[in-house]
Amino acid sequence: MMDTTTTSTLPTDMVLLQHMLLEQQAYNQRLLEQIAQLTFTIEKLQKLLFGCQSEGRGASKKEANKKAGPSSGSPSPEQSTSHLNGRRRLPDDLPRIRIEHDLPVDKQHCAACHCSLQRIGEEISEQLDFVPAKLYVKQHGVRSISNGKATSTLLSA
Repeated sequence: MMDTTTTSTLPTDMVLLQHMLLEQQAYNQRLLEQIAQLTFTIEKLQKLLFGCQSEGRGASKKEANKKAGPSSGSPSPEQSTSHLNGRRRLPDDLPRIRIEHDLPVDKQHCAACHCSLQRIGEEISEQLDFVPAKLYVKQHGVRSISNGKATSTLLSA
C-alpha cells in the first residue's frame, strides 16, 4: 500500500477519496499496534538480558537451592553463602597473595582508655587477578578488627 501518489494521480471522485482515506487510516492503526507489540517484546528481552537476576530468573534458582539444602558437609561454590552479595567463592586451589591493611599507628590506641588495641579478628575480601599464563587470588582489604581492654571500643582498618 506504500506506492507513491501525487496530486495528478489521485482520483477526483469524493467517495473514492473517502474510501482511500479510510483504508489508509486502518493501515496506520495496524502499524501502530505492531509497533506497540514490538516495543513490548524489545523491553521484555532487554529486561531478560540486562535486568537484575533477583528479578525473575535468579529468584527461582535461589528458591531451588534453599529447597534442595546442602548436599554434603561443605557447600559447593554455587551454594556458598559466605558473601552477602551472592558471589561464588573463589576456588581454594588458586594461590593467594596476602596484602595486609592495618590500622594507622595513631589509631592503634583506644581513644577512651589510651591502651593498645589488640587484634580480635579480621575481614578478608578477595579479588581474582589474572597474569597471562598465571592465575592467583589477591586477598585485598585484610582489615584487622581491634578493641580496647577496658572499653568496648571496636575499630576496623
